[in-house]
Amino acid sequence: MHILDLPAELLIAIIVHLPRHPEKDYTTVDESLRNLAGGHLTPLSLVCSTWRRVVQGTPSLWARITLHGPVWEISLRRGMHILRTSLSRADTHPLDIVVSSPPHRPALDLLAARAEQWRTLRIFCYARDLRYLGSLGRRFAALESVDVRVDGLRWDGGGPVSEMDLFEHSVKLRAISGSSAYILRLPSLRVERLLFIRLDEIDRMSVPRIPSTMARLPVGSTCVLSFANCSIFIDKSVSNPPPHATSLSHVRALHLLELDRGNSWHNIISNLTLPDLEHLCLSTQDGLRSTRLAVQWAASVFLSLASRSGFGPRLRTLCLQGVFLPERDLIACLEALPVLESLALADHLNGVTSDLTMSPVYAVTDRLLGELTMRAQTLVPCLRLLHCRTLLRFHAQSFLAFLVSRMIDGACFACILDQLGGPQDEVPVDLVEIEILCSTGKLAFTLSNRSPSVVAAFEVSHD
Repeated sequence: MHILDLPAELLIAIIVHLPRHPEKDYTTVDESLRNLAGGHLTPLSLVCSTWRRVVQGTPSLWARITLHGPVWEISLRRGMHILRTSLSRADTHPLDIVVSSPPHRPALDLLAARAEQWRTLRIFCYARDLRYLGSLGRRFAALESVDVRVDGLRWDGGGPVSEMDLFEHSVKLRAISGSSAYILRLPSLRVERLLFIRLDEIDRMSVPRIPSTMARLPVGSTCVLSFANCSIFIDKSVSNPPPHATSLSHVRALHLLELDRGNSWHNIISNLTLPDLEHLCLSTQDGLRSTRLAVQWAASVFLSLASRSGFGPRLRTLCLQGVFLPERDLIACLEALPVLESLALADHLNGVTSDLTMSPVYAVTDRLLGELTMRAQTLVPCLRLLHCRTLLRFHAQSFLAFLVSRMIDGACFACILDQLGGPQDEVPVDLVEIEILCSTGKLAFTLSNRSPSVVAAFEVSHD
C-alpha cells in the first residue's frame, strides 16, 4: 500500500501519536509555533488533497493546544493566526490545553472564549496570570483534569486565592494536581468527587490540612503528597469513609518516595491511623544509584504506627529501600509482622545517620539472614519474596542456608539481588548448588531442590 492510500482512520491514528513535547523549553519561534495547536499539522496537509481533507476535517487533531509564552512577544501575528485556525478547525471538540509561563494575554483571551470546551488544563504560570484568567468570569464546566503550577504564590500579595478559583462550575473535575498552597485553599474544590489529587511543594502551613483532605476523598481515589524531595502516594480501597481525619480505614497501600531528612513526612505518618494497611513502601525513584544519601528511619515511628493502627496481622508488603534502620531495629519491626509475604531492603554506600555522619550501612547481613532462616521460631514465616539492593557484604553460607530453608513443602520462593557494587566485585555465593546462567548481560542464578519445579530464583545485576 502506498502511503498516500492509507485509510483515513489509520492516518488519523498515526498523526495523533506524532511526537509532541509540550513541556520542552523551545528555543526558537518556529519550534514553538510548530507545537502550538495545529502548527505541526500544516505540513501534513500539504502532502496531497486526500491528506489535506483528512487533516483539516478532523476536529480532534486540532484540539490539543500548547501556548509557550515567550515566543508570543516575538511572533504574535503568526501565533494568533495559528491559534485562530486551530480553534476554528477544532469546532466544538473538547480542548486539551497546556499553558506555560508567561501566557500571552490576547492568546489567553482567545482560549478563554472557548472555556466551555476545555477538557484538560495544564498551566505553569504566576499568580497574577491565574488571577487574570479568573477575572474573565468564564465557566470551565467541562474540565475533567487540571494541573496547576503557580510560581510565587507564597509571596503574592495581590489578593485571595478565591480570585484565582477557576473551578466553581467544573462539576466533571475528577483529577487535580499542582501547588499545594493553591489547591488546598480553593473554596470551590469538591474533594469528595475527586479520583486523583496530587499536592506538590507542601510546606509547614499545608501539613495540618492534609489529613482532613485525605479523609474527604472517596473510596477508590489516589492521593499523592509531594514535598521538596519527598512524595507520598496514598491508594484507597473499598471501605466505609473514616470517622475522623486521622483514622483512615480506607487506606490499604502507602508509598513514600524520595524521602529526605525533613520532618514533614514524619509528621504526616505520626498523625495517621491506618487499620487496614496491607502495603507499606518507603522507596526511592532513582533505580540502583548507590551514591544517593540514605536517611535513617527510627523504628519507634514504625512500631508506633503499627501499634495504634493494629495492621501487624494484615501487612503483607514492606519495602524499606529508601531508608535504613539499624540491624536490631529492623528485626524488631519484622517481629511485629507475622504474615509479611514480600520484603524489600537496601544497603547504602552513603547512609546519613541521625547525627549527620555518613558511612556505608548494610541492611542485608548475616544476622538478618540467620533470623530469616526457617526454623521453629522464625521471623516472617510467610515470606515469599526478598528483594535486596545489596553491597554483598554477607557470607555465602548464611545466604545459602536462608534460601534452602525457605524451600519447604513445595512452596515457591524468590530472592532478587541487585548488586550496588561494581562489576569487579566478587559475588559471595557458593556455586556448588547453583547453576550459573549468563544472559542479557546479567549474572542470573537459579536454585532448585532437584524437583521438577523451580522453587527459588534470584538475579544479580550490576549498577
